[in-house]
Amino acid sequence: MVRTAFYSDCKPPYFTWQCAPDLCQDYASIVEYLVVSFAHLSRQVLDEAPLLPSMHFRHQPQFDTAIYEAIFGCLVRFGMPQTRMEMLGRQVFRASPFANQPLFDAAF
Repeated sequence: MVRTAFYSDCKPPYFTWQCAPDLCQDYASIVEYLVVSFAHLSRQVLDEAPLLPSMHFRHQPQFDTAIYEAIFGCLVRFGMPQTRMEMLGRQVFRASPFANQPLFDAAF
């Protein structure tokens, strides 16, 4: 349904959420749920709100844009070429305060 990718070598690094272009507006609620869930999970992993330079959605807004900007804490644009969440590299590449190295090692 929706494919997520992370581009770590870009400045700033960013995540994308992609679906079929003809289903972009139909999947808007699902994509918004996934993006907000990711932002919420990031808060738990980082132990602080993610610092987002910008948030882009491919679809058109379903609510007032101010609601989205309050949720993400940054400028949110709609009708963009892709759904994209930019994050500050200093947050993305630092160790999580909740990291468990032995568990990570066991998983790989």
